[in-house]
Amino acid sequence: MASLMYWAVVPAIHVHEDRPTSRHRGGFVAADATGGSCRGGRGLLMLLTVLVFSHIALAQTVVVQLLNGRTGKPIVKHRVYIACGDDRETVLPPLLTNALGEIQFDSAGAKAFQVSPVGVVSCGEQPVSAPIRRYSVEEVLRTGLRTQNNCGAFDPRPSPGRLLYVVRPATWLELLRN
Repeated sequence: MASLMYWAVVPAIHVHEDRPTSRHRGGFVAADATGGSCRGGRGLLMLLTVLVFSHIALAQTVVVQLLNGRTGKPIVKHRVYIACGDDRETVLPPLLTNALGEIQFDSAGAKAFQVSPVGVVSCGEQPVSAPIRRYSVEEVLRTGLRTQNNCGAFDPRPSPGRLLYVVRPATWLELLRN
């Protein structure tokens, strides 16, 4: 007899095809790894667990990594502003880069986002006075992106879920213009 196996949030729960009986309607019996069936509280607990953790599957975590275009080293402890949404609907509180030069944020279903680091300038992505570029959340999650690097020979390779934002320290004149 062929059996169907489904994995839920709890990996020890499978569903096996069975003959319909008066106790097991519809021909399926939920069983745990020991072979006991899920009745009453255990089935309800599994349903509640799936409902509580279903938002995790919908979360779209994006990682932005600031890298020095000349050296390739991460830009550590820099403040970065992120604006999500099509019309800068949601501006997140300033985020601080970690030891790897990374920040993480949940795009919350937005289709695009903007990155505005403080104290650094993009290496060839856009002029200082140009409007801030918008990045596609879908493209970053699918293939990853990197910005242009006109500051040096460092050429990082993007990976899915990451935007590699290549920058250089801003000059005093550039800081005053902004």
